Amino acid sequence: MRRSVLDPLIRSRAARTPGVDLLLGHRVTALVREAERTAGVRASTGAGEREIGARLVVGADGKDSAVAKLCGVPSRLHENGRFGYLAHFRGLPLHGGIGHTWFLEPDMAYAFPNDDGVTVLAVLPDKKRLPAFREDLEGSFFSFVRALPQAPPIDDAERISKIVGTVDYPLVSRRPTAPGVAWIGDAALTGDPLWGVGCGWALQSAQWLTEAVAPAATRRGDLDRSLAVYARRHRRRLRGHQSLAIDYARMSHLLSVVCSHGRQTRLCTARRRARADRRPRRGPGTPAADATRRLLRPHGVGSGRGGPAASAMDPTVIVPGVVAC
Repeated sequence: MRRSVLDPLIRSRAARTPGVDLLLGHRVTALVREAERTAGVRASTGAGEREIGARLVVGADGKDSAVAKLCGVPSRLHENGRFGYLAHFRGLPLHGGIGHTWFLEPDMAYAFPNDDGVTVLAVLPDKKRLPAFREDLEGSFFSFVRALPQAPPIDDAERISKIVGTVDYPLVSRRPTAPGVAWIGDAALTGDPLWGVGCGWALQSAQWLTEAVAPAATRRGDLDRSLAVYARRHRRRLRGHQSLAIDYARMSHLLSVVCSHGRQTRLCTARRRARADRRPRRGPGTPAADATRRLLRPHGVGSGRGGPAASAMDPTVIVPGVVAC
């Protein structure tokens, strides 16, 4: 679903929800602090500054979260070795009507069906290709897509948006809570755009926070304990996914070695191998590398034998799902 459709839906749902005051045109400029905890915000409006008290402030303000900066919560930035551009098309059919992802190592691409017959098409090449790509953005974008294995028929489709993107998109991690504050979505954990999980993680983490703090919000429970429950669930559910995404985004450590006749593919992580050399080993590989191999094995990668979903020599994986862009 496109953001131009999703965002108005969320705002209208919030406006119709009993007990919710939708305050448009407010920009948070400071946090209200009481006894070393956050107790509200100060906001700039068209009518001037105003202060809004709250037992809990929720930062849902993206990877560059102003709430996190005002609160002094540190951020961990993880390098992303790819840049990305996307555009929306009409009349671009996808085989089976489901999403496609191309793992070209190191380049990536994906195509997902969106709302109203629209398809979002994204390319995520190695940053080494950025200077040449920028010289002719539209030509480079179309040439990249045409060269994909089993490429979608982009020349027969109608482009209905500009080609937009980012040349530097690090993955961001923060602790999801502080006294009187919680973060959800990209404000807590920013994934790699190539996986198309950002809006899903945002809505999931919002639900986890709501479930955790609902009793405390109605003064039937302890807020700090509720926030601890949310933080623990957030870490357990998303940290592993983020770790794999960080490794894949760095690229330089990921080595895919195909033997001479394509009979065996091995996936190894040089950085983890070096790190593992400095600690006791349990079994033939590090836990994270073993987990990666288990994830890839159903697709015929790292198993020493072909698989029906994607063979060692097939860079295309077809995945079901919906992405919001």
